[in-house]
Amino acid sequence: MKRRRVNADEQDAYGPWRKLLCYLDRPGVVKKIKRRTHKRERQEAKREMREAE
Repeated sequence: MKRRRVNADEQDAYGPWRKLLCYLDRPGVVKKIKRRTHKRERQEAKREMREAE
């Protein structure tokens, strides 16, 4: 399964711009973005497994 970055927040949190953007310096921001991304990826994987059955 290939990882997709859907919105700009995810691209910022995973990309090289992470160290330059000031809003990602606040505590918990990157963790919240990554948690949302991983949750969506798990849901997509579950959906794909159900469709494959």
